[in-house]
Amino acid sequence: GSVMPIIWFIANSILTVTFLWGVYDAFVRGGDVRSLGITLLKYAAVAVVLMNWAAAFRDVVKSFDYVSNYIYGINGLGNVIDAWTNGLGDAWRSDGMTSMWELIRGGISALITEAGLIIGYIVLPFSLAIFTICFVFWGCVLYVLGPLVIATMPSSSLGRFHSRWIENLIIWNCWPLLADTLWTLMTAIHLNNPQFVINNGGLWGSFQGLEGSLLLSLASVMFALLIATIPMTARRILMGEYS
Repeated sequence: GSVMPIIWFIANSILTVTFLWGVYDAFVRGGDVRSLGITLLKYAAVAVVLMNWAAAFRDVVKSFDYVSNYIYGINGLGNVIDAWTNGLGDAWRSDGMTSMWELIRGGISALITEAGLIIGYIVLPFSLAIFTICFVFWGCVLYVLGPLVIATMPSSSLGRFHSRWIENLIIWNCWPLLADTLWTLMTAIHLNNPQFVINNGGLWGSFQGLEGSLLLSLASVMFALLIATIPMTARRILMGEYS
């Protein structure tokens, strides 16, 4: 709130200077009426967007949120991360306390069980927290710098800067889409339930026969990596570099 009036002042200054330059350029070309008319239309459109910047930005975000919420709602998803960590808590209460006593007695297998459950309980929520912080931070950056970039959009010499900003805005908005797709995948194959992983004795048909706590730890690490790579995945998909 405190920084945006300064940003809008700078953006309006950029818009005014580049508009005057556009009018001068049309005059130098021999009074090109068509060029002057196009210049006026472009600057008028950008001025309207800047005047309603908060609403315009939120409308773009809400359009992506609608799709994301549809993916989330149509599959009846709950809070997948909470379901997983609560399941790990149940596993701790059933096996962890026993392993803790064995660990005190010097059991190596108990140490592995304890470490596996602790890693699984920490790494996934930590990864999601980092993802959420990055999402909020870059959203703020895009919002704050947006008027400055949009103000250069009508200029023939400065207009190249806006394309990267728009590209990054779309990529940023796709982060929740991929996150909800990941939750859907986890729910569809029952990987939002740690007990299912233990009962199944493997992860996606792999690591059969591995000790239960190690399976849970491995699954948590894999999910954390998938969450952490969502920004890179979104960019590669939109840029056609997924292969």
